[in-house]
Amino acid sequence: MTALLGRRAAAAIAAAVATAASAMAMVLGTVAPAYAADAASGDKGATAAGYHAPGYRHGLAAPRLVVCAKDAKSRVARLPAALRAVNEALLRECAYDTVQEAVDAVWRRGTTIYLLPGVYRAESVTIVGGAGPECVRCDLQLEGMGERPEDVVIDGGRNRVFAIRAEYANGLYLRNLTAQRYSGTAVEVVWTDGFVLDRVTGRWNGSHGLAAVAVDHGVVADCTATGNSGAGIATVPVSRVAGTRPAVEVRRCRSSGNLIGYAGGDSVYVHDNDFFGNAVGVSADGQGSPAGASWQSHGSFIANRVYGNNLNPYPNVWSGRCAKPPRDRPRDLVCPTMAVPMGTGLLLAGGEQNTYAGNLIYDNWRAGATQYGYARGNRWLGNLTGFDPAGNPAPNGLDFWWDQTGERNCWQDNASSWGRIRSTPPQLPDCAHPSAGGVGSNAWRTTAACAAYVPATASTPNGSRPANCPWLDEPARPAPG
Repeated sequence: MTALLGRRAAAAIAAAVATAASAMAMVLGTVAPAYAADAASGDKGATAAGYHAPGYRHGLAAPRLVVCAKDAKSRVARLPAALRAVNEALLRECAYDTVQEAVDAVWRRGTTIYLLPGVYRAESVTIVGGAGPECVRCDLQLEGMGERPEDVVIDGGRNRVFAIRAEYANGLYLRNLTAQRYSGTAVEVVWTDGFVLDRVTGRWNGSHGLAAVAVDHGVVADCTATGNSGAGIATVPVSRVAGTRPAVEVRRCRSSGNLIGYAGGDSVYVHDNDFFGNAVGVSADGQGSPAGASWQSHGSFIANRVYGNNLNPYPNVWSGRCAKPPRDRPRDLVCPTMAVPMGTGLLLAGGEQNTYAGNLIYDNWRAGATQYGYARGNRWLGNLTGFDPAGNPAPNGLDFWWDQTGERNCWQDNASSWGRIRSTPPQLPDCAHPSAGGVGSNAWRTTAACAAYVPATASTPNGSRPANCPWLDEPARPAPG
């Protein structure tokens, strides 16, 4: 039996990989050739429109400014020799105690600000750019100089709203730092054309870890997001792109222990990430979006690992723990800002023309993937459900749940540890015979009931649990078939 299971899992994995490659080619074929070339080469997101996500400035760039925390000297002494030598040279140039002072001192476009290792406490850094060549804070690079993102920490102590907020900061590049313990979103980029968040960590925040709103030509890469009461990563790109090319790419990130691992908007390309241990792994319906995106379309979710999203943070509300002032809570306490169907890997509500291909989806106790709300034109292709990366069975409660509404939806070449896809309804339309629409089940009745959820506040210290909201019932762990 074990050998048979191993062969079956290996065959399913091989089929899923092949389908994912085919789907990837199809997705890239629908966008600009320049983007396709960049995606294949691993470049930082150039597009046919002539705009680019900014490139990284290697070495000690000029012009530059240097910021040193109070504990910088002792932390530099503990670095590996080569990196220690670079930091010791920068120590001699240190002219600023706070990040905001350095940002305010920028006088020339294309400046790099180096943050030496240490903890920068109670900082809220605002970066405001502008339009045209006279924008001195455009093409700004802000880089932590530690060995890891955790070596440079911007800590709000739960008394500040945000760590870094960048507005109209075209060409922004943030690299190798951690933002933690803010009552709102740790790092937020808004109204910006061209940005990169590279090896940035957002953890233990009252809203989102990393967020990008009304942006274009953006990349979020190799990031970490954990313990956030909203989404670990949230993006709401500009709507004018309408699927002609990706507006934001999210790749090789790890998002865990949040209410939602990733919440996204229009024209996103999300691939090769790990979303695990959240209440919901990926939400593509505006839930968790900082700007409350009214609609969602043209997302590509390729080759992600979406697993074990069974976090139940709601007892933190019912018990009154979330009613304490933020500064008095445990640093990793998640206090959910909304009701979500915990135990769900991928959630799609009302979205259009999305592609989910070659994802590894397992151990999500409610459902591997859920689609509802008159969603249209979505494709679920070659996803492998219910197997972990070693080929061991780790079933979802259901592999797919669909409310049977919306036209042009299809499910094809997906494989399951159950031997066949376990879904509601039992038979899903394939791409040769996509859905034709219909009344379906009334999922909106559930969403309306769950929308009455009230988080913990001073006036409602134990929150308010809505009646007839099954999302807040912790699902049972499914036994392997």
